[in-house]
Amino acid sequence: MIRILLAEDQAMVRQGLKMMIETDSEMRVTGEAGSGKDAVKLCESHAFDIIVLDIRMPEMNGLEAARIIRTRWPQCKVLMLTTFNDEQYALEALKLGANGYMLKDAEPEALIRSIRSC
Repeated sequence: MIRILLAEDQAMVRQGLKMMIETDSEMRVTGEAGSGKDAVKLCESHAFDIIVLDIRMPEMNGLEAARIIRTRWPQCKVLMLTTFNDEQYALEALKLGANGYMLKDAEPEALIRSIRSC
């Protein structure tokens, strides 16, 4: 089972992403966070295989959360999600240790493939 932490500040979007992810019987969202700060805090007390992070979140953005998570828990894979098709965000995310980067307007199957390929 692939254990996933889903960090997205918009509750409705987070629930939709969770439903899409859990259509795959080998994936479970075992943690949810509304900010980068909450995502890091959850990593302190739970084990996750993959962290799916929105780039823009309150308190701590996804880029900063990715940097902390990859430094403290290098075994965790990080997939960044965004609505912004900005090459600079993608380069920054990869530089900070993200394993993947995708746009939120991608097909649901692409999200599953991206999680698997992390």
